[in-house]
Amino acid sequence: MYTLSAHNPRLIYNVQADWPERSRVLKELESLPWAYTSGFKQRARVETHDEHSQALDSTPTLKHIVTTLRNSQHDFLTYMYTNEEFNKHIWPGTTLEQLLNNTSTVCELYRDDPGWLTGIHIDHRAAVATGMLFFEPKLDKRKATYFYTTEKAKNELCMDNTYSRGWYAANTHRSWHTGGNMGKDFRYSLLFAQFLKLPE
Repeated sequence: MYTLSAHNPRLIYNVQADWPERSRVLKELESLPWAYTSGFKQRARVETHDEHSQALDSTPTLKHIVTTLRNSQHDFLTYMYTNEEFNKHIWPGTTLEQLLNNTSTVCELYRDDPGWLTGIHIDHRAAVATGMLFFEPKLDKRKATYFYTTEKAKNELCMDNTYSRGWYAANTHRSWHTGGNMGKDFRYSLLFAQFLKLPE
């Protein structure tokens, strides 16, 4: 089960999940076959493209977490759509049914080495909304995501990265963000997003 915080003009939400005990999940995370991504020497991932992926077959708790999150994405987008700021100003003239029928879901597990850092950015233009959930034992601002209303980093907002918590945000001109791992051990996270289905 996933709970989103109340609506706000910035279209950035706190997310809280109901996950099993952290020690069991962490053990499974550590056992995964992590592979570093092309061009990012300090960022490894495990691809879980869809519900038929076999990448998590040996980690049943993680597989359940990823599957339930993927199955909740219509609920996430539906909740986002009920924010008037989103449906009237970001996606005017687009119905909820059109958004649901023309977006696909991505859910990927990431492991970031100490020193990993992204510059301030907004997401790919095909992304409607993105989010992250974290596996940290407690809030660690060195491993958090920071949102801003401009590219010049105005109006900073630090998001919770405690175990089973994170954020969900509409991809807009006011959702500039950065984050990384300035800690001393790995940062594990679960990235999810809804992307427009574009013609090939």
